[in-house]
Amino acid sequence: MSEFEDLAENYLQCYGKNELPFGKMPVLLVIDAVHGYLDPGCPLYAPVRFEEARQSIVRTIEACRSMGIPVVFSSVCYSTKNGNNGGNWYKYKLPQVLNTYDEGNPFREFAKGCTPRSDEIVVIKQYSSSFFGTSMSSVLTGLGCDTLICCGYSTSGCVRATVLDAMQHGFNPYVVREACGDRHATVNDNSLFDMQQKFSEVRSEKEIMTLLEAAVKA
Repeated sequence: MSEFEDLAENYLQCYGKNELPFGKMPVLLVIDAVHGYLDPGCPLYAPVRFEEARQSIVRTIEACRSMGIPVVFSSVCYSTKNGNNGGNWYKYKLPQVLNTYDEGNPFREFAKGCTPRSDEIVVIKQYSSSFFGTSMSSVLTGLGCDTLICCGYSTSGCVRATVLDAMQHGFNPYVVREACGDRHATVNDNSLFDMQQKFSEVRSEKEIMTLLEAAVKA
């Protein structure tokens, strides 16, 4: 038995093949889809992966809008001097990256095709999870959400943290595989694999569209 086969058997023994239900009231959450990830002048930038994900994000947003499915956005913003509302994460660990999200920095503007409409909700955060210290749970409850479709940047960071908290707040998280981006394919794919095993359903863009269409018709 190969190492991979042994690993697959171990995961199956531990996590099984259970699946979260896809409900009748899905909401799309677009996580941190900002210009900085796509601009070579920004430290957030990485070639290929983020642009590929942006194209899928745009398609997913457009599809949800056309079907009348609510679209919610989350984004980071530091509005205090030296990012004090970002705590030690900003002050010590990642100041050279997180200052990208300082209020007024053009890098934190939404990426092309990912700009919220005037009737769509934007939840501002200071940490990785879109739920931590925000009104996200109340927003989703107000929308009647039972299934949260997640996409955005980065897969191993803010997407993963948000997906974990979505599960912990009682919303069944589904992740759009192609609509998530990270700095390297291995990091991206490992994070998607881990989320699928433990606390979400990771599905292709095509599969998500099929699920959404069925929910709308139900």
